[in-house]
Amino acid sequence: MVDVELAVKRTISFLRERLSETGADGYVVGISGGLDSALAATLAVEAVGNEQVSGMMLLGAPSAESNMTELPTHTMNY
Repeated sequence: MVDVELAVKRTISFLRERLSETGADGYVVGISGGLDSALAATLAVEAVGNEQVSGMMLLGAPSAESNMTELPTHTMNY
């Protein structure tokens, strides 16, 4: 069984360390409207803060039209 809390803590720690090691200004996350990109964006924001994470809407067919139309509202609230 996976310890989800531990996996989240390790992932956040990894993201913080990698950003610090690379000297980059932040992360860019491709947003497709699916669960995986939502999770990636959430973990990145938890790791380094919303000022250092940019979300880019991906072109193509999203998982659902409503996911993409609600995207600006959800990302601005985070």
